[in-house]
Amino acid sequence: MNNALVEGNDRLIIDMDRILTESISILKSLNRRNLIKAYLYLDSLTEVKVNGDSDVLSKIKHMEEPDHKIVLENYRLHLEASANSKNTITDYCREIRRFLDHLKDSNTSFSAINTTFLNSYLFSQKTQRKLSNNSYSRLVIVIRRLLSYLFKEKIILKPLALELKTPRRMLGKF
Repeated sequence: MNNALVEGNDRLIIDMDRILTESISILKSLNRRNLIKAYLYLDSLTEVKVNGDSDVLSKIKHMEEPDHKIVLENYRLHLEASANSKNTITDYCREIRRFLDHLKDSNTSFSAINTTFLNSYLFSQKTQRKLSNNSYSRLVIVIRRLLSYLFKEKIILKPLALELKTPRRMLGKF
């Protein structure tokens, strides 16, 4: 917070606008989990409580699951930042959209995803879409990368990507 505090003639001058601007900039740079941690820390420093919790803390504790569209858009941005090709990003987003639609249709929250659910989804996709071994392998890779991202972003709490085994790809016809 450069130049937010200036000493002058035995007085300390505080530039509150500068402090506010810098603070907002820092908060905007935090991911969801760190933002919540920062809020919880700041909340612990205050004494104003309503029925034991501050209003914002109460809302955080009862936060809804992240919207699937937002998750998809954030994942697309993550793929772009990872220097993936445009075609890869389009293909991944198409597969992720199918997966998120399946979550929504089955009323399954991110926190309820487990290996049984994932294997069931993958098997249904392989049979319904009649995926070749290579296409099925690519689908598993896409889902694994999404699960890694969701774990890294603390949307899911278990590293489920590690539990999915990628089938071997066929390199040619025999």
